[in-house]
Amino acid sequence: MFAFRVACLQQLHGALLENVERLRAVTVAEVEAPVILTRDPQVDSPIGLVKYYAKVASEYARTTGLAIPAFGAEEQAIKERHAARPCRLEPTGVVGLNIGWRVVH
Repeated sequence: MFAFRVACLQQLHGALLENVERLRAVTVAEVEAPVILTRDPQVDSPIGLVKYYAKVASEYARTTGLAIPAFGAEEQAIKERHAARPCRLEPTGVVGLNIGWRVVH
């Protein structure tokens, strides 16, 4: 599942790079941003984030020990006994969030 998501993010990154000048023109037309601002904060950096997210997804630790708080000797013994049990982390869906913001120019 992770490999598929990584491949999708890499494919999206490639498509964004292929169309970066079109995205730049749309950004200038839509929000009246100066072209200089599209070189980093409004177009190039967000495209770079897609590549970063693909890297994070490919290196994500999919198995971890259980996080059990321990306050005393008895709790510590319980923690050591149960911490050996793996906790498998798997994605169950996709969440998107669109936050309206404007770069000051």
